[in-house]
Amino acid sequence: MLKSAVLIQKTSPVKIKHLGSIYVACIKCNKITKGILFEKENKVFLKKECCGEIKYIEGDAKIFKSLYLKYKFVPEFGKKVKTIDELIDYVYKNSSRIALYLSDKCNLTRPICLLKYEKPVFREPDMKEIVSLLKRVNALKIDLAGREPTLREDLPEILKVMRRNGKFVHLLTNGLRLIDLSYVHMLKKAGGPWWEVVLQFDGFDNKVYERLRGAPLLMTRFVILQNLKKEKIRTVLAAVIGKNINEHYIPSIIKLACKHNDFIKEVLLVGLYTRGSDLEHTMTATELHRAFCEQTGINLEYLIEWRRLRYNCYVLFRRIFKKTYIAELLSDDMYMFEVKNGNIVPCFTCKELNTINKWLEEISKEKNTIKLGIKLFFGFKRLMKPINILLLPFFARIVLHSEKLWNFFWRNKLKVFINSQRPWFEIIEYLGIPCVPIIFSSNRPEPQPALIACI
Repeated sequence: MLKSAVLIQKTSPVKIKHLGSIYVACIKCNKITKGILFEKENKVFLKKECCGEIKYIEGDAKIFKSLYLKYKFVPEFGKKVKTIDELIDYVYKNSSRIALYLSDKCNLTRPICLLKYEKPVFREPDMKEIVSLLKRVNALKIDLAGREPTLREDLPEILKVMRRNGKFVHLLTNGLRLIDLSYVHMLKKAGGPWWEVVLQFDGFDNKVYERLRGAPLLMTRFVILQNLKKEKIRTVLAAVIGKNINEHYIPSIIKLACKHNDFIKEVLLVGLYTRGSDLEHTMTATELHRAFCEQTGINLEYLIEWRRLRYNCYVLFRRIFKKTYIAELLSDDMYMFEVKNGNIVPCFTCKELNTINKWLEEISKEKNTIKLGIKLFFGFKRLMKPINILLLPFFARIVLHSEKLWNFFWRNKLKVFINSQRPWFEIIEYLGIPCVPIIFSSNRPEPQPALIACI
């Protein structure tokens, strides 16, 4: 009888749960197709309708449903485009942020680099093509990427072109050329206040860099950071996090950003993607959220409520501005934390965020835009009670520093302020409230959970 029970347990089918449909870009078939999301053993998979290919999407179905399915930012490309080329044109016109691949060369042999296997979406462009591209796009932010964009000898000229066209630039780099202080100074002069450096910083052990980047780069990181600090260049620490490789360095990387908050403005945590069926070190976006909470002690409920807040604001922006690319400024996986005693703490309690979210969801039901604006104006005082500790000093500083703020706007020509990474963060920073945004991403070639269009 016992043997029979064991046999039944071994042969019982694994439960598969349908999670919904999405539009995805299939590179293999060069078309936009419908895909089916399904859950199996607490993992999320995607099956493409065009060719039947099944892709592993997420490693924690519970977090996926709480973060991405419940509060989904929906790009509306699914029913408007049919091919990859049409999708690229749609992204040009409707996205708030695009990536421009500048170089197919690299000065490292990184084991984790996917561009040596995959063709980039954008081929390496010349200056004429870059200028032409900027005339076509509505994006406020441009990621200068590639295998290593600093290997472009005309990079200073590219930064000048971006500056003249009012684009805020994120330079994604391994930083090796930034060891030369004179080169950093040249880039600073070319880019002015219109750019920032996204520097690869994966931890505090050379073994980690050898595993991920193919070279012992730890000491170069500190030289580069010193140069960026000298030139007062906005910096983002971008850490690729691999399972059982370096997730234990997440708190230390964040503390480094907190300690040098005068020029390190953000931390970008990127989940490692490994090719093929080997998932031993792959860290999906949901697993990255879980690892972050385990390593820092931050409650997962705070991340869920914060995403809910961004989603509610996204819905309001779509209503008010009527432009997708403006609303998409709120659609990345960004969570705000205040810096206290050299570490991060939540800006609000979960209860306070829940109060704000309920109010936003309530007024979002109003169909008349004018009435919606009136409710926003008069209903704002409802927020003062739960968050008066944060907001009252904030508004007091605005009054006390009104002249400083005007000078700040004027000095940066106002457009720089509007087109910068996060305008509201600029205000908080200028008024002396130290905050660090933590952003979650992945280096996988498939569509990110936050970017897929659920239908």
